[in-house]
Amino acid sequence: MDDFFSFVSKAVIIIPIFVLIILLFLKFNSPKKSTSLTPTPTKIPTAQNNFINFDLNGPYHCLYKNNTQNFEAFIKNKNILLKVTQNNSEKKYLLTSYTPMIENFLKQDLSSFQSMANQYNINLKEALDSCRKENVEDSVFK
Repeated sequence: MDDFFSFVSKAVIIIPIFVLIILLFLKFNSPKKSTSLTPTPTKIPTAQNNFINFDLNGPYHCLYKNNTQNFEAFIKNKNILLKVTQNNSEKKYLLTSYTPMIENFLKQDLSSFQSMANQYNINLKEALDSCRKENVEDSVFK
């Protein structure tokens, strides 16, 4: 019985080593296949100088009007307050918590957001151009 287990234990070690040596021999002695790479044309995006350069440290006061709404924004030290007036009702939105997201949007191309703003009849270029550097009181954001 001891001879049987001795033979099996030697076989368990020797057979995988033997198989591994044969596989390595076959892999490295196989003829090399030539692979030809065919170049494919790469689309190069056209550069547009339509980026937004806007500092949210301000202070800015922005006034923009479209057909049905008036927008007034106050920006100072990355605090943003937006007042929207429509049909004699005014709503205020404190957007300070969204400042990091707005900063990321401002790093993008303006044309990518204009189509989204068109749904609300807003011209982003005109809205940004309406901003004037003016002193903004801190009490506005409270």
